[in-house]
Amino acid sequence: MLFYQPIFDTSISLPYVIKMLDATKTSLLDPPPTEQMQSNQRQNMGMTSIPEIGGTYLHQSTPGETQQRLLLVYDKNEPEKLQSLLSLLRDKIDQAARQIVIEALVIEMNVEDIKELGVELSWADRNKSFQSSKPDESGLIINPFTFMFERNAQNQAKFTTTVKTLISQGKAEVLSSPSVLVLDGRQARIQIGQQVPVTQSTSVQGAVAQSVSYVPVGIVLNLRPRISEDGTEITMQVETIVSALDKSAAKYSNFLAPTIDNRQVQTFVRVSNNTPFIIGGLISTEKSTGQTGIPYLIDIPFIGWIFGSTKDQTIKKEVIIVLTPHVVPIQEKNFSYVIPKDDKIFDSFEHNLFQNAYRVRSSDVYDLNFITDAMQVNSVHKEFKEKVALNPNLEENPKIKNIIRGNIPGEDVLVKRMLWDIIRRLKYYENVPSEKIILFTPDKDPTQFKLVFLDQELTKIGSSSTLLLNYQKENLKLSKRPFTQPTAQVVIDSKSKDLTQSGNTYVSAIRKLNDDKSNSPVLALNSSSMVGGLTTLEVLKSVLIIRRILQLNPDLTLTIAGMYAGKQILFPATDDLQSRYHVVDGETAELFYDICDYYYSFEKKFQNEVTQLRSIVK
Repeated sequence: MLFYQPIFDTSISLPYVIKMLDATKTSLLDPPPTEQMQSNQRQNMGMTSIPEIGGTYLHQSTPGETQQRLLLVYDKNEPEKLQSLLSLLRDKIDQAARQIVIEALVIEMNVEDIKELGVELSWADRNKSFQSSKPDESGLIINPFTFMFERNAQNQAKFTTTVKTLISQGKAEVLSSPSVLVLDGRQARIQIGQQVPVTQSTSVQGAVAQSVSYVPVGIVLNLRPRISEDGTEITMQVETIVSALDKSAAKYSNFLAPTIDNRQVQTFVRVSNNTPFIIGGLISTEKSTGQTGIPYLIDIPFIGWIFGSTKDQTIKKEVIIVLTPHVVPIQEKNFSYVIPKDDKIFDSFEHNLFQNAYRVRSSDVYDLNFITDAMQVNSVHKEFKEKVALNPNLEENPKIKNIIRGNIPGEDVLVKRMLWDIIRRLKYYENVPSEKIILFTPDKDPTQFKLVFLDQELTKIGSSSTLLLNYQKENLKLSKRPFTQPTAQVVIDSKSKDLTQSGNTYVSAIRKLNDDKSNSPVLALNSSSMVGGLTTLEVLKSVLIIRRILQLNPDLTLTIAGMYAGKQILFPATDDLQSRYHVVDGETAELFYDICDYYYSFEKKFQNEVTQLRSIVK
C-alpha cells in the first residue's frame, strides 16, 4: 500500500499531471531479471546442476512503452481545462497497444530430406534473405540459422506447398502448431513438452537426503515482438529451445540422471507483416544398434552371433520452426487470427459441462457500412462531440456518452434482427412449445386479470382472420394494486386482408397498426402470413428466445461494432425453453414489430432518439 502526501505550489496552473510508479517489469517471468536473483533462485530450489533450458527473460531491446499510471489534479470550477486535457490523453497519448498474432509450425524431419525444402546456402537471390553457418564436409548445415522471405515473394507459397507434400509423404512430422496473440512489446511464451524428474542426493552429517527436481523438456518459444511505426514490419526478439532425452545415453541406475539434448537459438529478426521466417539447423543425432540374421538360429546362446550381424545406425533429424507474425488491423478491435470464426465445432450445444453457446459466423453479420459511414450518422457524432467539448457535464448522460463513443441511436434493432436470423437458421424456435406461451388479458374488474394460453386463442381464428394483441398502457390510477400484469386487448380481425398476406404486404399492415398506436405496440398473429420464411407464430417464438438470450447475456453489446465474427453468445438450453412458460407482454410485441420491420423501425428510432437528445442539450 502506498501513501501520498502531496504538497502543491500555489503558483502551479491546474490541471496538473502526476506520474505514478511504473510496473517493475513487463516480462511474463518472475522475479525481475537480474543475474544474481536468478542464480539465488536456482540455488534455493536445489537446481544448481540443472541447465536453464526452460527459457530466459526477454527484457532487453524490444519492449514498448511500459504501463503508466497518471494522477490528474484539477480545479472543479474549471471543467473546460480538464476536458481539454482528457481529450489529449484519450486521443493522442492513451492509445491501446496494437496486437500481433504469431503462428508457429514446428516440423521434424530427416536431414537427408532437408534439401527438398530448398533451404540451403546457395538458395539466395533478391527475393530472399538468408543467414547461416558454412556447411560441413557433407554439405549439411550444422549450426542453427534463420531464413526470411521477403514480402510478396512467390517462394512463400512454394515453401508451404513443399512442406505439405513432405508431411503427406511421411518425410516430415508436425510436432506442434501453436498460435498466440500478444500485445506489441510484450512477451509471449509457448512451452510444449514434459517435465523430466532428476533425483539429487544431499549428505548432511552422514545422513543422505534425496530430492527430486524437474527439468522441462520439449519445445519452448519465447517471443517479444515490436511493430514498426507504419505497421508493415515486426522486429522480434526470439528464443527457441528444442530439448529431448538422449535415449542412447540414458543408463539409469538407482538415481535418475538423464542426458538431455538441448538445441537453442536466440536472435533478433525484422520481418515483414504476414511473412514467415524459418529457424533451422536444430539437428539431433540418434544412434541405435540393431541385429540382423537367420531367424531362430541367431537366438541360440553363445553361438547365435555366427548366424547374424550387428549394425550401428545413425539418424540425424532436424527441427525446423516456421514463425509467421500477423499485425491485427487497428480498425478491427475484436479481430483475432487465433479464433476460427466460422467453425461449428466452437459452438457448445447440449454439452453437460458447458452452457449452450453460439459463435457468430461471418455470414451472420450484416454489411452495414452504408449506415456506419452515412453522412447523417457522422454529422450527429460530430454535433454531439462539439456540444460535449463546450459542456463536459453533458457526458454524464449515458446516451450522449454512447454517441460520442461512436454508437448509433437505434442500432440495437439491427443487432436483434441479426440474432433473429441466427435463431431462424438454427430452427431454435422449434424448442418453444406453443402450449406454454401465455398472456394476460384484462378482467371486468380493472384490478384483476386473466391468464390465457395463446394456442387456445389461435384456435378461435380462421385462415382469413388475424389475432391482434394490443398492449395499452395500464391506468394505474384505477388500480388499487402497486403492480399490475402486462395485459393485452385480444381482438380477432377478419376485415384487414393485408394482415393475412405474406412478406412486405403483412409488414406494411402491422407498420400502420404500430404507427397509429406508437405508445401501444400491437402484435398480429395468423396462420397464413410468412415473414422471412417463418409463420407469425414461429417469429413470435424466435422473439421469445431473443428475450431469453438478452437475459442470459446482460453484458451483450447491442451495437453494430459489437456484433462481429467470432463473438460468443450464450443460448438458453433446449430443456429450459421446453419446460418454462413464456409470457407475451408489451416488450415482446414491440420486439416482434422491430424484427418484422427492422429497417424502418431503426430509422424511426434513430430520428426519435436524436430529437430527444437535442432537446436535452438545449
